[in-house]
Amino acid sequence: MRDTDRMCGVGRLCDVDDGELIVKTSSDCWVVGKRCDKREVYVVISHKNANLIEINGIIYFVMVFLHLC
Repeated sequence: MRDTDRMCGVGRLCDVDDGELIVKTSSDCWVVGKRCDKREVYVVISHKNANLIEINGIIYFVMVFLHLC
């Protein structure tokens, strides 16, 4: 079973106003889903040996840079 298949049903961002879902795959990729102001952004980060703090920093930069939140 693929990692993305396992994510289905784990978290539903459409049921909440604002939220975030972060999943680390078995192949060391990170999948991040974020909802803010009724907009959703999904990002896949392939950064070997990254930790949750580094991933949060990357997502914060993306959201600020794109003026999404």
